Amino acid sequence: MTRTENKITRWLKDGYPYLNEQAGLPSWLLPLRSYNLTADEMGDKDILNLSRPLKLADNIETVYDRLPDTSVFTEEDWQQAVSQWPNISQVKEVVEAYVEVADRITGQLNQQRDRIDPAVISRSLTVLLLAPLVPQGKQVTNELASILGSQPDQPGQLIRNYAAAVIKGDGDTIDKINNCITKFPRWVKWAQALEDHIFTMKFQPRLIAVTPPLSSELLSVLKSMMEEEQPDEP
Repeated sequence: MTRTENKITRWLKDGYPYLNEQAGLPSWLLPLRSYNLTADEMGDKDILNLSRPLKLADNIETVYDRLPDTSVFTEEDWQQAVSQWPNISQVKEVVEAYVEVADRITGQLNQQRDRIDPAVISRSLTVLLLAPLVPQGKQVTNELASILGSQPDQPGQLIRNYAAAVIKGDGDTIDKINNCITKFPRWVKWAQALEDHIFTMKFQPRLIAVTPPLSSELLSVLKSMMEEEQPDEP
């Protein structure tokens, strides 16, 4: 099975504008050029490797050689395909929460590196960003929500509650979240693989890589622009 054609990369690149539109995300949040540079650098091989711990692309791998070229799809085809993702409406909530807390978490880590392990925080936050959005994350999300005193279907609040624990230096909650995630080896393996890959990339979009952080000033501007650009989800 050849990967020289990078079919999945082309699908991800061509479908990204429709994902942004359906999710209600402003196009400037992760510009198309930045996204395409990331996709091209990864290519199909790395994308599939990162998907394997969670079996995110098993169905695609089985039909890889029969995947059609994206040129056959109309705008309506893309819109329909993206709308079939059950959690599409929660993507905006997750991104907004991350933009809101990323810099404050990083600031706290810089102040308390002797008490808080940055690798633990990075892994926990990475899992909180994806788990609520995919079927494979249902069980871990339910358990994380119980610890954080929130609801599994409110992923933005999960991220904010976790950030609050980190900012307060709440070691008990941080440890409980970490211990919960380590009960799910596939999520640990995926988060580690993603982090390892990010650090090897020449190009790192700020909203994909947890590090380096955005400045507090830019985070404030982004948050204000997002509120102006798009109304809150009902």
